[in-house]
Amino acid sequence: MSMYKCPVCGELFSTSYKKCPFCEEDDLLMDRRKTTSRRSRRNEPRAVGPLLIVIFLMLVALVVFLVKGDSLFGGDDKPVDEDPPVIETPIEDEEPPVVEEPEPEPEPEKKPMTLDKTSVELNGGESITLVASDGSGNYAWTSDNEDIVKVEDGVLTTVGGGTTTIIVSDGETELTCTVTVHVVELTIKNPDVSVAVGDSFNLKKRCSGGETFTFCSENESIAVVSEDGIVTAKSKGKVNIVVSNGGDTKSCIVRVK
Repeated sequence: MSMYKCPVCGELFSTSYKKCPFCEEDDLLMDRRKTTSRRSRRNEPRAVGPLLIVIFLMLVALVVFLVKGDSLFGGDDKPVDEDPPVIETPIEDEEPPVVEEPEPEPEPEKKPMTLDKTSVELNGGESITLVASDGSGNYAWTSDNEDIVKVEDGVLTTVGGGTTTIIVSDGETELTCTVTVHVVELTIKNPDVSVAVGDSFNLKKRCSGGETFTFCSENESIAVVSEDGIVTAKSKGKVNIVVSNGGDTKSCIVRVK
């Protein structure tokens, strides 16, 4: 029998074998080992599952520590104050409260109207104010004779001598005041004056019979007069300057040349 040496493993084998039986045996053993290794690996428990479980347990422990760590390690055992639960009580249908209307306050009693004076004596040129009060507060004033006394809002102004009645009304009541005006005779010294155009003179200094005088020119194109009695000639002609002391009236003739 002839022998053949295997170039791979160096063993001698009979030429009746097509391949080296030793190498085939080694290859078969190698295949068995690989198959056994794969099966062992499949049968080995995997570490991934237990690892995830361990990580999960650690996270749970960490959360428990953060929440209740103080109580676990002897911390403050006092319970945390929590708001008590709100229990909603069903609202029963209630009748609306009865609102009593306040009684109207009684109106204050009106006092009757009064007048501070019932009679007055005045000299010509004087003035006085009558005062009404209470009543409705709306007063209307009238004079029985405006040639003697004029009245406006209670203010009396003498016009001439004599006696008259002042009436005040509030729409419900009328009250009266008797007014007597004593006339003081007015006199004018030199009541006829001649002046040149542009000249002036003081007429008040020529008047007597009172302290207050009023002046008026009947033609201001010829002569004018001021409140203080200063007469000024404007153009040629003749004009009367009327003077009053509140009870008597006189005129002064002014001739302008």
